[in-house]
Amino acid sequence: QFLSENHLLTFEKLLNSPATFQLPEARLAMYVGMKQLLKYVSTDIATSWLTKEFLEAFILALPQDISRYFNKMHVFVFTAHYITYTITPDKMQILYDLKWHEVAVNDCLKLANTREARTACVGFVNCLFHSYRQFLKDISVFATGDFSSHLVQIAKKYGLGSKSEAGQNFGSMVLNLTADKTSSNLLYEKGFLDELYPFVDDKYDPIIVRGSIHAIGNIALAGHHVKQEVLSHDFHMTLITFLDR
Repeated sequence: QFLSENHLLTFEKLLNSPATFQLPEARLAMYVGMKQLLKYVSTDIATSWLTKEFLEAFILALPQDISRYFNKMHVFVFTAHYITYTITPDKMQILYDLKWHEVAVNDCLKLANTREARTACVGFVNCLFHSYRQFLKDISVFATGDFSSHLVQIAKKYGLGSKSEAGQNFGSMVLNLTADKTSSNLLYEKGFLDELYPFVDDKYDPIIVRGSIHAIGNIALAGHHVKQEVLSHDFHMTLITFLDR
């Protein structure tokens, strides 16, 4: 335990050390080492080491490492995901205050350009999303930021056809995002409803179609004026067409 704790302190110092930024293999090894170390010890011990200072150093270093060693993004993001998964509820507010969600969306998900990287980034965002919802009872940051726009772009690019890359992830994330009344209203104000309508089309993965239909319903239920808008839109005719098949 003493050895492991000192290793974590060493990682904290190395995270923002200029000397290590020019050593890609060393940076990769450091992130993999952090993840393995946290897996090796108990959750109680691991989370006691994840102090505000360590978490701040990590989230400052993460975008820089992604930028420098872009093709290894998934390695860095997997470690960020594991740290988020390991954090106990009483420390979740620290991640929120340090804006881990902004880094996860803008520096990870938005930039991911390979399937491997997108899978890692979606997992990281999903973990933060569920943790915020469960422990902080607040997912509004995902509704007010760029997350919904990135989600739509991913579905457009990678959601065509059955068993698409984006299907399962889009379906679950858009449902969770609109399940909260406050978030649904925020998304409606951003015009998210209009972005969802085009996905009710059989050229997209059936999971995306179903997720979009449910999400539109969730947003409609969040406000009477929204419900009237949905009923006046040709969406309900499209829905009837799908039901007739």
